[in-house]
Amino acid sequence: VELIRRAVEVKPDISVYHHSLAQALRTSHKLDQAITAYRQAIALNLDLVEAHNDLGTALQEQGELNKSIIAFRRALELAPDFVEARYNLGNVLHEAGELVEAVTCYQQVLENKPDDVDAWNNLGLALKDQGKLSAAIDAFKQAQTLRPDDASININLGLALDKDSQFADAVLAYRRALGVKPDDTKTQIRLGKALYRESRLQEAINSFRQAITHSPKNAKAHGNLAKALVALGKGEEAVDAFREALRHDPDLLAARLGLVSVLRFVNLPGYEHDLEAELKKCLSCPEVDLQDLARPIANQVKRKYALQPPPASITDLRALATAWQSDELLLALLLKMVNVDAELELWLTQVRRRLFFEYLEAEQIPDAVKTLMAAFGQQCFSNEYVFNETPEESKSVKHLIASCEQLAESNDWRRLENLLLPLAMYRSIFVLAWGERLRAVDIEAWSPCARALVQTVLIEPLQEVAIAKNIPSFGDIKDTTSQVVRRQYEDHPYPRWLSLPSAKKIRLPNLLSRAFPHFQAPDFLYEDIEVLVAGCGTGREPLSLAVGCEDLNILAVDLSRRSLAYASRMADELDINNVRFAQRDILELPQMDRRFHVIECGGVLHHMADPITGWRVLTRLLVPGGIMRIGLYSEHARRAVVMARKWIRQRELPADSQSIRVFREHILAGAAEDQLADLKDSDDFYTLSACRDLLFHVQEHRFTLPDISKALDDLGLEFIGFDLPRPDTKKRYWELFPEDHRMTDLQAWDRFELHYPSVFAGMYVFWCQKRMCA
Repeated sequence: VELIRRAVEVKPDISVYHHSLAQALRTSHKLDQAITAYRQAIALNLDLVEAHNDLGTALQEQGELNKSIIAFRRALELAPDFVEARYNLGNVLHEAGELVEAVTCYQQVLENKPDDVDAWNNLGLALKDQGKLSAAIDAFKQAQTLRPDDASININLGLALDKDSQFADAVLAYRRALGVKPDDTKTQIRLGKALYRESRLQEAINSFRQAITHSPKNAKAHGNLAKALVALGKGEEAVDAFREALRHDPDLLAARLGLVSVLRFVNLPGYEHDLEAELKKCLSCPEVDLQDLARPIANQVKRKYALQPPPASITDLRALATAWQSDELLLALLLKMVNVDAELELWLTQVRRRLFFEYLEAEQIPDAVKTLMAAFGQQCFSNEYVFNETPEESKSVKHLIASCEQLAESNDWRRLENLLLPLAMYRSIFVLAWGERLRAVDIEAWSPCARALVQTVLIEPLQEVAIAKNIPSFGDIKDTTSQVVRRQYEDHPYPRWLSLPSAKKIRLPNLLSRAFPHFQAPDFLYEDIEVLVAGCGTGREPLSLAVGCEDLNILAVDLSRRSLAYASRMADELDINNVRFAQRDILELPQMDRRFHVIECGGVLHHMADPITGWRVLTRLLVPGGIMRIGLYSEHARRAVVMARKWIRQRELPADSQSIRVFREHILAGAAEDQLADLKDSDDFYTLSACRDLLFHVQEHRFTLPDISKALDDLGLEFIGFDLPRPDTKKRYWELFPEDHRMTDLQAWDRFELHYPSVFAGMYVFWCQKRMCA
């Protein structure tokens, strides 16, 4: 550099000296000085083509993309056949996101140099970024033909094939790349993921383990290994692999969500302190659905305290209550989730009873005890006081209500709090005659232990009462069955839910293509999408859509104003403003004269007098090519429910809260038949509203897959695929029907359900598309 600089000082008017100095400075990574020297060379000779080209390259390296483009264009003005400058212009245009012009540049280069491997490769990259996967794959194959042993070209080809759902060919491309670079951990992981998508699970596992051999601390390799182990039905091994991923990268969200998902189905033996710590981290992860933690937390709590089937002595219950006062996981379960574990419920019921009687007449309640009692109060409010209670408890609660009323009339809030805490463990405060008076009390008047409880059990329900009065209603509810169903959900709004996980927003067609690679989304799904959620209940479905997907305008309708009020309050709390709620019967929806791109209707049609009529109404509201997500009960999977409904009818139990508790007590006491005992596995068993919806509903139809297949055909709908209920369902299905790679053969699914009759225990939940000519 110094020698050339001296030459420039001696003869400052020679442009090539400045150009040579610029080249030397750029090689020495002195970009600012190099750019100055290029410009001096150009100032001395405006036609120095190479200087314009090299200036463009230096500017690109500095991140000055627009100035770089100008320099390359100037070089091409001076020398239109300057292939290097055109190739460089294509690169910087690609980097700047000007994909159409970049593609044109690469194509022009290839007209002059058809064997330019880099131009073919970069053309493929630009086409892939444009979404033109078929053309991109052709370009990469041309590059591969010219340079077959270039690992990066084979990787690029594999990525394009992967994105185009050509997983078998992607596997070949990745393996070719690994033949050149066998220690490339990223490519080994990509190979494993392609094999996983091909359902070649054991090969995928081998590939991920090979990646771990080369890079033992690679968290993504461990996480992908775990995912494949889940699909293979090896849940405990998957838990270990997810935890290993999190040990190397505690912020790896996919591994944390994967761990939570598998712990819902895997009941690990024994208590583990490290797993408890991992669950605590999950509690503070906003992307985790906290309700998914209920089962794993219950399992850890039971093992931590060696809980055997009750009853227990008073001494044991006191000791347990004392320990629970500071147990972070147990308190989180009570405050933020609904317990869905039958064994733990029996212990919760006994500890609640012990707390109630021990502190019923106490002048002072220690803060730690208040914390636990407030947590019990929130849990019991969330499950709608589904826990069984003895006659002695019921009698004492009745007296307690009277005592609270007297204190409320005297405005003795401090003394009232000591009675309110035990009362809130058994009854809804907001429905009591004096509950409205407590709303006027400054929230700061309550102790810190009681404030959150008062907010949950008093203030928020009263807010919903006010909101319900202002929910817009369109059309009368004329259908007799609809009227009866509406009354049920006014009594018991459903479902109960407490929070939504946050999510990175994604376009709906991208979400669908991940689940169903064969699905080709219509163009209108990439624009603003009109969505109808028909029968939205308390709003979890439409609000989940709003949180997770972009560009949705959602109308959510339901029969029940109380359910809609809950949904509206939660929308305000979550700051979601693209969902509009309205009371309306599905049968009256055609009066709107409005059409939708997407319709969701989960768990609703089977409660109508004629589900197919309701489904037909929704289909007519769907634009041609629009998509629909439907949830329907399975005849095979609901055998225990049918038996339970028969048991209930035989005893003439009405669909009220006390009868639901009576039935649940029969199941929890272990007196039920084996098939009825299976009801404890359903999350819907653990709140009053859900249990009523599950077992005491006023109207229920069930379907078989041939029924659904016929209905789809009659309604002009094409089946897209199921939302699979368990992560290992895909593996089980392909074991029986490997030829149905898309998993869309409903006759095969019908045979599959005969092998696994409980697989759709929740519902058949599936996506379908309206035929363009329908």
